[in-house]
Amino acid sequence: MNKAVKDIYYFQDRREGFDKLFFSLLKKYQRYGAEVNGKVVLKNLSSKEKECISSFFGDDFRRNKTISITFRKMEETLKDREFNIGDIKTLLELYYDQPISTHKQQETEERNKYLSFLNKVKSISKHTYFGWYVESVEKKKDGYRRFLKLYNESPQVLNEYLVTIAKAVELLPLQKDMRLPFFSSKITGNPHAFDTNQEIGKLFVDVIKIVFVKTDKKAFEYETRAERIQELLLSVGIQKDDITNYVSFSGLRINIGSVEESILYEAGNRIGKTFLEPLREVMKFSRVRSIWDNNVIFVVEGSGIFSTIVDDVYEKIGGVPPLICTMGQFRVSAIKLLNLLVNEGYTIYYAGDHDPEGILMAQQLYNRFGDSIKPWGYTKKNYQTTSSTNTIGVEELALLKNVMHPSLLEVKGLLEKTHVPCYQEDFTHMLVEDIVLIYVP
Repeated sequence: MNKAVKDIYYFQDRREGFDKLFFSLLKKYQRYGAEVNGKVVLKNLSSKEKECISSFFGDDFRRNKTISITFRKMEETLKDREFNIGDIKTLLELYYDQPISTHKQQETEERNKYLSFLNKVKSISKHTYFGWYVESVEKKKDGYRRFLKLYNESPQVLNEYLVTIAKAVELLPLQKDMRLPFFSSKITGNPHAFDTNQEIGKLFVDVIKIVFVKTDKKAFEYETRAERIQELLLSVGIQKDDITNYVSFSGLRINIGSVEESILYEAGNRIGKTFLEPLREVMKFSRVRSIWDNNVIFVVEGSGIFSTIVDDVYEKIGGVPPLICTMGQFRVSAIKLLNLLVNEGYTIYYAGDHDPEGILMAQQLYNRFGDSIKPWGYTKKNYQTTSSTNTIGVEELALLKNVMHPSLLEVKGLLEKTHVPCYQEDFTHMLVEDIVLIYVP
């Protein structure tokens, strides 16, 4: 039997007396290594522990409240007692029967393993999109946090995900739009493989986001993560949800493909019809214009406000206004429609509630479309119509710090002063008057 292994039995047979000492030595070594001045201080020792430590070192520690043991003293005592164990590291490895290393050594080893894994990932695909993703992860930018999380959970599983994603990326951007379940099935045989509530689906979206940014596309600020994902996937030709993602509008002339003007929408406009269209249909629009001879389009976010304005304006001018309802927070369908109108040179007037959410939505549209967006109805006169008894908390008001558009500052200041919101229902009649004045001099 190896003499060092035999000698360690001295301590292992007396674990009750030495465990606390060895544990302290282990923690000190892991933190600092085998420093000459390394020292542990033991407190609250039992009589058994004091007796064993006293017996080994040949000193009487039985009356001590604390006992200080240096690495040097430990190694010198091992030598004096002719133990065949030369240093602290060997002593600890024999006692715990496993390799011992410092935290710094462990970190270096883990870092080297990670870098080796990352280098292998680079070889998975030479596609530009995949390369952009790996580069972003390597620089600890977009995608890095999820990559690291999955790596820490299982490098093998992460590698499998990335191999699958690389196959998907090889097909992007798609020449013809495809719905997400069919795309997933084509790549993996499982229509739910890239569902965005699955880890591989989230990882796939991370890759697309990096591609989106790299290709200089301007991301939009959606309230919900689902809408952000929808736009990202559409940017490479993948449709996530083209039915329940919808927008309402009136007074718009629609071209579909090469057709001059869709007969369906033309007939509807003649009888004052409003339309509720899913993204599936909006994606077919090739051109959108107002039925009126001016360059103004109006946008509201509430369905009740939309219907009231359509009814009241129709009664006063004999036709429906060019009006869009975003149905609450901006959906991809609404953004696609607005993008077509902005490309035609229209000025978009957006009206929302006089609360942090409504003001932020107006600012977000401006951030996306620039001077084509004009905040509408954000005036002191409209704000003073409020009948609300609600109050806005300080945390919610803090969301307004990034609101900078000059037309929003007056109402922003009133909200910060009063903490009372004003909702569109109180000044809808004023919005109607604004529209009517344009069409009835």
